[in-house]
Amino acid sequence: MRRRTVVLALLLATACSSVPETSYYLLTSAAPGAAVGGAESTPGEAAEAVLGLGRIELADYLRQPGLVLETAAYQIRPATYHHWGEPLPRGVRRALAANLTVALPEVRVDGDPAREDRIDYRLDVDVERFHGTEQGTVVLGGRWSLHQAKGHRLLASDQFNYQQAITQSGYRASVEVQAELLARLSEAIARRFATMRE
Repeated sequence: MRRRTVVLALLLATACSSVPETSYYLLTSAAPGAAVGGAESTPGEAAEAVLGLGRIELADYLRQPGLVLETAAYQIRPATYHHWGEPLPRGVRRALAANLTVALPEVRVDGDPAREDRIDYRLDVDVERFHGTEQGTVVLGGRWSLHQAKGHRLLASDQFNYQQAITQSGYRASVEVQAELLARLSEAIARRFATMRE
């Protein structure tokens, strides 16, 4: 009886030790000169306008801790041992704020959605697709809209659909490309914003 107990304990210990350790990832800003970790930075007091990040919505399938992989048409699989280190909407908001701060040095970017009374413009972003694929690419798709804070008048809006190859294997490489795609989206929004204010 004692031997059977020892064998069972060894089997349980082996099973527990074979469980992979969960890895956690954070989205950081991919824009040159942005603050480390995607934290917001604030230009000097001479900023001409304040751009606030309003509604940042993600598709329901992205509101889970596991990184999502598209395995086939109409099929996705959340990773079991590769998780976001924070809610993904929060990470996307922070990365966008850091990227836009770098792309629009003459504008103060405010990532707090509760400060609408202190901003001049409001940016809303709806992310419909944001994941890696088994074909070795990352996709980012959705729609953004820019509003005047006072009166909520729509000033500009556009759809976005980016796809970029992953040059290395692994989830970390996928997250790096996801950060790069968010930087590309930020640059496109910044160009449109700057043109609109000319």
